[in-house]
Amino acid sequence: GSIDSGLEHAIESLGCDVHKTRRRMTSSIVRRWPFCKEVSLASTLVEQGDGVGGRLFTTGAAEEVLKRCNRTLTPSGKVVVMGAAQRADAMIAFKEMQAGGMTAVGVAYRDVPNPRSVSLDHGFGKHPSESADDLEEVLDISGWLASLPEHQLLLADSMIYVGLLGFNAPPRPEAPAAVGKCVGLGVSVRMVTGESLAVAKATAKRCGLLG
Repeated sequence: GSIDSGLEHAIESLGCDVHKTRRRMTSSIVRRWPFCKEVSLASTLVEQGDGVGGRLFTTGAAEEVLKRCNRTLTPSGKVVVMGAAQRADAMIAFKEMQAGGMTAVGVAYRDVPNPRSVSLDHGFGKHPSESADDLEEVLDISGWLASLPEHQLLLADSMIYVGLLGFNAPPRPEAPAAVGKCVGLGVSVRMVTGESLAVAKATAKRCGLLG
């Protein structure tokens, strides 16, 4: 899709070989959770090798990713507690992207010590924090993640926020003129989209549907 193509282009602009990176990462994948519309998230659990453990990468609707994070990654690569000011800044950036008609995708991760311990035979498990005194002491969440049906995917808290990816898919150049012609002929034009209201409004303005 357009988001996948945009992401590949961004990776290439950073000087990375997309195909080589994909081959390397694919070989280390332990489990994937496809995008789930109920929670607007998708995740991939990978094994990092050399006994380091695994890492759970999560992408999805920015607001959904943000509310599952309590730490953030700084430009220097340091992980720090995500305070109210940093969370507010992230939400401002998110809203600015939407107002500009861009699809904003949040990115986060957390480490999982024993990725290969994931069992697909678990019963319906409780969130680790329900029985733990300190969530930071709960490290092995992989079994709990795997115990949940894919259509009810829930992610553990305490993830590390990486940032936002903004994807711009402007209307075709001829769209405004076509809309104007239809309106001039008395045809009522409506737009159907799966995007958020803010992105839909921005796109409608580009097409001449809104003043």
